Amino acid sequence: MSFTENYESISVDASGDLSTKQFYFMRIVSGQLTTGAAADGGDVSGVLMDKPAAAGRAGELAFSGVVKVVAHQAIAQNAEIQALATGKADTAASGDYVIGEALEAATASGDIIAIKLGSRYLKA
Repeated sequence: MSFTENYESISVDASGDLSTKQFYFMRIVSGQLTTGAAADGGDVSGVLMDKPAAAGRAGELAFSGVVKVVAHQAIAQNAEIQALATGKADTAASGDYVIGEALEAATASGDIIAIKLGSRYLKA
């Protein structure tokens, strides 16, 4: 059962309808929320915690703490997490930005798991 705890967030306007992107990784481009990393394994700004339904509507972007994310595929508990261009979470590989650590395991695509957002670093 996924959970959130002690996360910090900011409010940022959405670039479009993000109502189906709750718990996806986001980046801020030109002052607005955009889904996912620029490329798989790239850096992101945080995780969308709500569902802004139109461009210009404020979205809550968590940038630290324990948050829920949508998994791309099976992910092991304690795995280092990367963001995909789709905004989903996946296990980080060499050369990817590590965004956090999985506090729960995902068994399939679309599972929602808790992760601890951490200091971002490139995985060796």
